Amino acid sequence: MERNFLNGVETKITNSKQQKTEESSANKSVHRLELDNHKLLSASGVRGVPVFNDKEVKVVLDGETLSVSGQNLEIKLLDLDTGKLLVGGYVTSLKYSSS
Repeated sequence: MERNFLNGVETKITNSKQQKTEESSANKSVHRLELDNHKLLSASGVRGVPVFNDKEVKVVLDGETLSVSGQNLEIKLLDLDTGKLLVGGYVTSLKYSSS
C-alpha cells in the first residue's frame, strides 16, 4: 500500500483505487461549500461569523477561517446549532486562512 498526502489529506492507494481519509488530527470537522452562480453561498460546518458587512463575511470553521468577499452580501441564514450558513449577494472571492 502506498501513502501520499494531498492538501493535508492522507490518500491511500490500494489496487489503483484512491481512498481519502481525514487528517489524523481529530479536531477538524468536515465542512461543505456550495456557490450557486455567484449569488448564493451555502456552507455547513460553521462555528461562527465574527465579522460581516455588505463586502465581507468572515466564517469560522474548525481550525481555519473562510473569508467571503463580494458586493451586497447579506446573511440569509445562520444556525450555529446545525452549523449552517447562507449568504446572498454577489460573491467574488473565497479565501481560506489558518486560525
